[in-house]
Amino acid sequence: MLWVHVPYRAEGLLLKISFGSGAARNSGQKFVYWIYQTHGYGGARTKSAKATKVERTATWVHADCYIMSHDHVVNVAPDVYLIPDRRTYSENGFLTGKITAHRKMLVKSNAFLKWGGYSEMGGFPPVDLECPIIKLKHRQGRPFIKVEV
Repeated sequence: MLWVHVPYRAEGLLLKISFGSGAARNSGQKFVYWIYQTHGYGGARTKSAKATKVERTATWVHADCYIMSHDHVVNVAPDVYLIPDRRTYSENGFLTGKITAHRKMLVKSNAFLKWGGYSEMGGFPPVDLECPIIKLKHRQGRPFIKVEV
């Protein structure tokens, strides 16, 4: 098993992971994955409100995967945003060129706390202690992230 020595920074940490070769049909280029992780913030009672926080975070940091905890509930959702090709240009008020869909994974991780004590006093329900498994892969010469729960 590979252990990655990454410092913990509760405010947030943008992590670059690169390995392998063959990215984007270039045999010498490594696959690069950007992962933003943070402890999380604020209060939320429903699962959808908890998931919204990692979705909101993904609007101000560019990454391939976003990991947030704090809420003690696991949630995984793929999302897509569009990136214009740098060769795109404006002609008669319209953009001309190519736009690429970039997939990002939004991951809420749990806190590995059994029910009782703090969570019981706070009115939180019991949660599944299963951990999301994030797999860094490649598909058609491009980095691809798969998350299993």
